[in-house]
Amino acid sequence: GRFERRAITLRDVVDYHTSAATGVGASMRALQGSDLRSYVRFLRGEGVEGIDLGAVSLGGPRRRDHAVPGRLSEDDYEALLASCDTGTERGARDVAMALCMGDLGLRACDVARLTLDDVGWADGTLRVHDSKSKTGRVLPLGERTGRALERYALMRRAAGPTRALFLNTAGSPITSSQVQTAMSLAAGRAGIDAYHGTHGLRRMVATNMANAGVDAKTMADVLGHERVDTTMGYVRVRVANLRRVAANWPGEEMVGRFVEYKRALGFDFSGEAQRLRSFAAYLGGNEATEDAALAWATQGAGHPRSYQAQRYETARRFSAFAHALDPSFPAMRPGLLGSTSDRVVP
Repeated sequence: GRFERRAITLRDVVDYHTSAATGVGASMRALQGSDLRSYVRFLRGEGVEGIDLGAVSLGGPRRRDHAVPGRLSEDDYEALLASCDTGTERGARDVAMALCMGDLGLRACDVARLTLDDVGWADGTLRVHDSKSKTGRVLPLGERTGRALERYALMRRAAGPTRALFLNTAGSPITSSQVQTAMSLAAGRAGIDAYHGTHGLRRMVATNMANAGVDAKTMADVLGHERVDTTMGYVRVRVANLRRVAANWPGEEMVGRFVEYKRALGFDFSGEAQRLRSFAAYLGGNEATEDAALAWATQGAGHPRSYQAQRYETARRFSAFAHALDPSFPAMRPGLLGSTSDRVVP
């Protein structure tokens, strides 16, 4: 049919930008966004109103947000473990260290600092102390990790009087860099091309918890993060999980459109997707109103105000996007729970 400028809507702009920005580089996305803004200004000059870009950003993430953190896949993780000969002291050590990082989410420095006294042999726990986060924590040991620690502890041979749990080949306490080197060598033996260092194991733990529905605060406690937003930078939530939880919500299609649009622009969007997933589950098919968003954001005891504000703002930004495309969708007011940061402004 005949092209009519006056028939263009904000939904058309979003759909076009989602399609055009998917799979292209950041510079091309920025150029396309600039061209679209210029075109919308041209349309206004021609008397075409109703395309408000205020609620729909055409830009991508800041440079520091571009990279999606690398993580080890489950198959590669199992291959790494299988590459270690558990019949030797060194192989048993490497498996135990890998399980501490890949099952419990410990850092390489946490592993290096563990002592024999940190393992609760009777109650199946592991105490992590002197961590980067300065917050000690006690984690439950799974059967596989517990058996691996027990096997290595019976095989370890110290060169002198030390309570360090993990030792290097000289019998001295292992260092953080030696933990990293041992894992890198194991990944090489396993033929893992996409190995991203020991932090890839922590990111695998975080992503698995997120996709299993674990809330962000619990994830932060397990990983030893002081701030929840640090944890969310580790995860990559499956959009399929978000769609499944939102399946009974009238806004399901809009959620998928919002996530797809943001990721097409280059945003990782893992943290926001996880929070939207939780919000959709909370709604249970009811309307996404401002009151519902406030109730969801503030549920549960012990969460800091900034964490609650972050949750509310995720729902509000989604509602702004949805309302701009479909005015029947309820809008929400910004800032009702204050700032999303605990940082003191100097």
